[in-house]
Amino acid sequence: MSLKVSSANGVLINTTAFRHNTREVRQLARLKQIKGVVKDNAVGHAIVCSARTLEKEGADAQGVNEVMKGLILRKNGLELPIFVLGGISDLSQIEPALRQNLGLFVPDPEHAKAISAKAKEMNVSAKIHIKVDSGHGRRSFRNDKCQEVLED
Repeated sequence: MSLKVSSANGVLINTTAFRHNTREVRQLARLKQIKGVVKDNAVGHAIVCSARTLEKEGADAQGVNEVMKGLILRKNGLELPIFVLGGISDLSQIEPALRQNLGLFVPDPEHAKAISAKAKEMNVSAKIHIKVDSGHGRRSFRNDKCQEVLED
């Protein structure tokens, strides 16, 4: 006896509506920058298609959750600035991220020092994203520690 299991879950992305919504956001934002955050393929989202649509419709940057997703976008020819908002899970991810000009989220001084050291070794500039603690204390710098990290 064999058992066939299928999922009732699915996602349908209406690219016409997606393009329209992106244009609407661009118009509402006027001169402000737009960073489109693209989800991974875990639930059927086409990350490359979504990122290309955002790029064509005028997004200024892209956001992804992990380095691998940023590398996938670069491999598929996306040229906009890409920021890895979920941070790095392993310090070995720093070098490929810097080689592909990905901006990295810096959650603590140790990561900041590791990114800075690797960027100096590679003779490149690292683009970083620092989150300042707004009171929740989640993966962010206390206000009094930001200057110290930026000076390193």
